[in-house]
Amino acid sequence: MYANINRVTVRPGRGPQEFQDRWLAAAHQQPGYVGILTLQEQEQPDHWVIVTLWESAEAARSWGQNPAFARLRDEEIQPMTVDWSITPATVVAAELKNIVV
Repeated sequence: MYANINRVTVRPGRGPQEFQDRWLAAAHQQPGYVGILTLQEQEQPDHWVIVTLWESAEAARSWGQNPAFARLRDEEIQPMTVDWSITPATVVAAELKNIVV
């Protein structure tokens, strides 16, 4: 399993909840998509960590090249962010229950 760890600093009053539904709709159509964790830091609420989970590194790379995600990134995500970095990672261990928040 593979993960993309997105560290996002958003403009005040903004956040991933604004584009999460469209992100998920596109991701659900992407082969190899496993899931997502969207985390908001408690002490710095404009700092978010979004971890997308993929079956393989190739599936994650394909997501980055997906035209639907590119449009979402360029038109909706980038304008609301101050900073955004992505760190690729191999998932060494995971245990997740079937929970949707």
